[in-house]
Amino acid sequence: MRQARRLLPFSAFTKSASVIQKPTLLWSVQPPGTSFVSYILGTMHSNTEAAFSQIEKIQPFLQECHAFAAEYALEIPSEEANDPWIRIPEGQTLDQLVTPKTYARMRRAFKRYLGFDIHPYREALPLLLAQFVHERLLRPSGQVLHLPLDQYLWEFAKEQDKTLLGIETLEEQLRVLEKIPLDQQVQNLVHLSRNIGGHRRQVMRTARLYAEGDPVKIYRSTRKKSGAVRKTLLFDRNRIMAERILRMSAVQPTFFAIGAAHLAGEKGVLRLLKHQGSLVKGV
Repeated sequence: MRQARRLLPFSAFTKSASVIQKPTLLWSVQPPGTSFVSYILGTMHSNTEAAFSQIEKIQPFLQECHAFAAEYALEIPSEEANDPWIRIPEGQTLDQLVTPKTYARMRRAFKRYLGFDIHPYREALPLLLAQFVHERLLRPSGQVLHLPLDQYLWEFAKEQDKTLLGIETLEEQLRVLEKIPLDQQVQNLVHLSRNIGGHRRQVMRTARLYAEGDPVKIYRSTRKKSGAVRKTLLFDRNRIMAERILRMSAVQPTFFAIGAAHLAGEKGVLRLLKHQGSLVKGV
């Protein structure tokens, strides 16, 4: 197996981000008692050029591994794709949760700036709708260049006949959304519709941070934006992902692709793996 190159010591992840001289989103992990190496890549769910800027350097490391693991299995049976958990509970719709005037303004704003009508999606959880909006904000001129990076890597691994795995289940991911108060989701979506320009600048900044490959900056930006739900969206999931990555990487060399914001921080996946005895190094 080819040796990982340009390794950075995990001690670089201290409270002072300046210690990291060469930030990276690709890390090797070797659980205690194993002789083989797995890899963890911080990804973004985007099809932009920034997301794919390092794809040619990443693919050889994936090819070394026997398995590929995304945050959850990205091939979802059709009956699960229509799971009611992705909908607002109790048969409610977005237009019932805001005033008619607010709903009309939201529709006009999204139509004007993003070219799509939210009305057909009014049954979806507002958080999912906001994520969809953010993806549209990242898309240059509405053009689709690729699959989103995580899905692209899944398909690449499939072509390479890798074992395909999910770190979490779709059910677990959707239950995370259920923990976020519905009124808070609605308020965030309304705020987004009233300041689309500001949110566009914010998501473009995130894309630039990803292109720079600095997991600490990405983590800090996401932590700040997450506000009161950071424990639910980041910290709790980090613990679960670290435990499963440790277990899965002890079985066979595996390439893990998780959201870049989950890597760094005192409660990040990399530090948790380190505390569990794994040898973790930046590639």
